Amino acid sequence: MGKLFSQKRYAISLLSFVILFIIAATTYLFRNAIGIFLIDHYARDQHVSVNCLSFDIDTQLNIELKEVCLQAPGIRAKIEDALFSYQKNALYASSLIVHHTLSKNTDKASSSIAPIDITSWKLPVNLPKVTIDEVTINSDVLRESLNFSLIQPTPDSLKFEGDIQATLSLTTTDDGSEQSAITADIKWVLSEVIGFVSLNESQLASLNPLLNQTSFMNTQIITNLRFDGNQLSSKHSLNTSFHYNHNSCSIQPKIDGLVVANFSLLTQQLSLDISALDTRILLGDDCLALLPQVPIELPNVFSLTSPTPMLVTLNGAVIPSLSFTDENKALALTLIDLGISFPKEKSPIHIETKLELDGELNLNKPAKPSERLARQSPLSSLTLSHSGYVEADGQDWSVSQIDGVINVQNFTQAGLTNKTLSMNASGSISSQTGITMQLTVDANGLRYLSPEDASVPITIKSVQAALTLSGKNINEISVISDSTWSQIKRDTVLVNKLSNRLKGNVSNFNHLHFSGDSTLSGIAINVPVKQYLTFSTIDVRHDITAQRTSSTLKSQHDVSVEKSLQFTVGQSGQQINLMMHQQSIDSLQAVATRFLPELILQDGTLNIDAQMKSNGQDLLASIELVNAGVKYADFSASGIATHANVYSDSAGLQLDNARLTILNADTGVPISNIALAYSIKNNSLKVDKATGNVLGGNFILSGFWLDNRNQNAQLTMNNIDLAKIVELQQQSGIDVTGSVSGTLPLTIKDGKVNIDKGLLKSDSAGALKIDGNPAFDSIAQQQTELNYLKDLEYEKLSSKVKLNTDGLLFLDFSILGKNPTQEQAVNFNYHHEENILTLMRSLRLTDSVQNQIEHKIKKGGEE
Repeated sequence: MGKLFSQKRYAISLLSFVILFIIAATTYLFRNAIGIFLIDHYARDQHVSVNCLSFDIDTQLNIELKEVCLQAPGIRAKIEDALFSYQKNALYASSLIVHHTLSKNTDKASSSIAPIDITSWKLPVNLPKVTIDEVTINSDVLRESLNFSLIQPTPDSLKFEGDIQATLSLTTTDDGSEQSAITADIKWVLSEVIGFVSLNESQLASLNPLLNQTSFMNTQIITNLRFDGNQLSSKHSLNTSFHYNHNSCSIQPKIDGLVVANFSLLTQQLSLDISALDTRILLGDDCLALLPQVPIELPNVFSLTSPTPMLVTLNGAVIPSLSFTDENKALALTLIDLGISFPKEKSPIHIETKLELDGELNLNKPAKPSERLARQSPLSSLTLSHSGYVEADGQDWSVSQIDGVINVQNFTQAGLTNKTLSMNASGSISSQTGITMQLTVDANGLRYLSPEDASVPITIKSVQAALTLSGKNINEISVISDSTWSQIKRDTVLVNKLSNRLKGNVSNFNHLHFSGDSTLSGIAINVPVKQYLTFSTIDVRHDITAQRTSSTLKSQHDVSVEKSLQFTVGQSGQQINLMMHQQSIDSLQAVATRFLPELILQDGTLNIDAQMKSNGQDLLASIELVNAGVKYADFSASGIATHANVYSDSAGLQLDNARLTILNADTGVPISNIALAYSIKNNSLKVDKATGNVLGGNFILSGFWLDNRNQNAQLTMNNIDLAKIVELQQQSGIDVTGSVSGTLPLTIKDGKVNIDKGLLKSDSAGALKIDGNPAFDSIAQQQTELNYLKDLEYEKLSSKVKLNTDGLLFLDFSILGKNPTQEQAVNFNYHHEENILTLMRSLRLTDSVQNQIEHKIKKGGEE
């Protein structure tokens, strides 16, 4: 019995061994199929399946893996020629090939990422070390395969070499909590990353400005990553500079420093810190050339700083502070609390921020500053302080709460200088609600020197101006401008006050139309001989139209001087017109009295039509005076008329063959039918010929210039009626018949007139009868020989005439005839001297002669 039991026991052991051997052999023989089954079973929940598997196990438990094919959603992986060494506890693989395809599932991916608790992660102590000679990753998002090798230098780290240069580690903190985190150190180049990414043509085109920056694209970036299961932290170190051209503007950024980024899986927020990043931007001179020509030394080197980390979420970003500062830290543009809302299906991108611009700018030195100005004016600067709230919503934008101040001291530029200048701006601008802006300007001590005439400055004591802009649409802006200018002076002209008010609108930043009024008060003009021509007011009504794109300007200015003189000045492009139609001469009396108090303007009208270029060239003027009358002291004239066409050329003003007529003139001697032919050549006025009727005869004056040149002229007198001369003197008891004619040669030197060898003589015989003239009778009582003149028939009457430049007139009279009553021959000679100024004032020649004869007789003079 015992023996039988013993045999059964050995049989059971043998049977068990056989069964185990069969199982082991079967498992070994079907190891690949069993492996596939087990992997599929346990990885079913992760949607992982095995498509191929081939491995072998030797007696030392080393596993040789010829190949294994794994598949998961979007991923296929294949490992070839792998070996697990049991003794070395190491896994070696010849290659790992991964294929990634994009999912065609149209369902939206979840925007949330669940945190991973890796704080207590610990790798098994006996985890084999892995080495893979070649890892190849193919993906739909990659333009070409990614190749690298993978080694495990320590149990807690992986090292990638090849297209990816990185080290991945599982570390623990040093604070004693022994919490685990995954860290990685990566060296990468942006050009290589983009080179692997698959982009379509439009995406490549949008990146061209960046792709063309070779220096930046080839800059090595060192990145340190740390992931603790909740937060992914990264630090990126780079040092690069590159050139970038945009619309003919050369920009050279230089970036050096560290960018810190922290992304939280719990809050889904990204924090970006660039406070340790030194970013400098250099603008080329060509960039500044694109800006409007302003007399300011604009900086061309800026620093970009953001001292507080930026916060980025799935919905938007918040930047607490972002500043652009010039290299001298004199000017800073700061964006405060910049908020960006990312676009969604039904809402565009939204941006809002507070903007501040503060600092100081130097003004350019004058191109050719005079030594005197350089001594008097220190280098001027511009101080500015502006703030506003900027908001953009897609294509809509607004700038509100605008508050700005600009102060300038000792401004000197383009011939203009001023001591102080202050400008203030406030209001808001919006693409939707339009514009509401108020601007004020306060300037003192202005001085302007025109390039055309730098010797005569324009000075202005002060200017106050206010400008209001409003409109529900920024393309249709209403403008109201008010300004006051005090003590404007240029050379001999002073305007005590100028007030101006304009209203108008600006359409599409192109078409401008303004209308309004200006009043000039307290005008004084210093004229020669230390006199002043003054006006109390000059009123001007403006109407101005301009178009920016076509550079056209049209304006009309209706001017009223003392509410009497009326004329219109118009401008069309480069053409300026002056029009004065049917201006009554007597309405100019108030103006004329200030210049010549004794001048009285009477009848007549004045018409002027003039055109000229805005630069003062190509003048063409038509001047017409009709039936005018004037009176000045003892002089009066009526029926004055002229029509002249004046023009200008490179030599100056020109006038060809004009004519002035005066119907009657009274200078003490009545003159009528005066006709003057005159002209202007090279700014000089010339009387070509003057004729008229005087004292029953006529005169002819040859041509002469009305300037200071030395010249000769001749005055010819014809048929002057001696009876008219006597009648002019209003002497009773004197009757004379006959006429005289002659020539008076005129020499004009240094503006003074000289007559030498002038001669007047009778045209024929005449008679002189004196009966009942008290003055003559008184003389004749002392000189009885004069009684022969009481009844005289003369054959010749003549006088030599000489006039000195000092105004002294010399007359040598000679009368040859007989007294028929006493049958006595008479030869009367007399020399007379008279100041021409007094003589012209009295114009009583006969009385003057008689007085001189009486004086001579009393002194025993000879007849």
